[in-house]
Amino acid sequence: MYWSRESSLRNAATAVLVLLVAAGCARDVDREVIPDEERPREPSPPAPGVVVNVYDCADGERIVLEGLGREAVRLHRAGERATLGRVDTDAEYAYAGDGFHWTVRGSDAALILPDEERVRCGETPRAAVWEEARLRGVTYRAEGLDQSWELELRDRTLAFRHRERAEPVRAEDVRWSGEEALEVSENRVDLRLEPIGDQCGEPGSGLEAVRLIVDDRLLEGCGRFLDNDHQRD
Repeated sequence: MYWSRESSLRNAATAVLVLLVAAGCARDVDREVIPDEERPREPSPPAPGVVVNVYDCADGERIVLEGLGREAVRLHRAGERATLGRVDTDAEYAYAGDGFHWTVRGSDAALILPDEERVRCGETPRAAVWEEARLRGVTYRAEGLDQSWELELRDRTLAFRHRERAEPVRAEDVRWSGEEALEVSENRVDLRLEPIGDQCGEPGSGLEAVRLIVDDRLLEGCGRFLDNDHQRD
């Protein structure tokens, strides 16, 4: 009887040991190194820039504001630029300087001009990325309908970013062809951008539909010139 009990205990201990070893093997499998090509890719880093807020106002002018929330902001309006310092009021944000007074409450804002005229404005969030690019000197920009890619042309330097690519594609001395298209064939990438001409995005945005072909893959999006002095050449 004693031998039977001892044998049972030994068998139980053996079973526990087997389970522990199996669990250890399972953890080793969990820690298996995944090849780089099987790892999910992070989106390409966005273009470096500044944080801007864009407001469209009742007088038909657009205001681009750099640095909202900081002690000083830079206000762009009708081709002019003013620097305003933060002031204490009951508004969420308030700035004054160079004859302007700017207040923000949520998505609503108001601007008092140097002649004391008061203009009401509303934020236009979708325009921020385009105006930010303009401030960086980008002359043409396009982006995917699903915002998975973006293309920028600045001083004939092209930068293309896609969430499936680890690094941006860059090319120098890029020009618009006579067929009104951008073409790049370098860095192991064949790229062609074709503006279609149809309206794209919200009415009044100035965006036109574009086709982008990257290594025989068709992507669709919207694009526009950001500087009226630059045209396809």
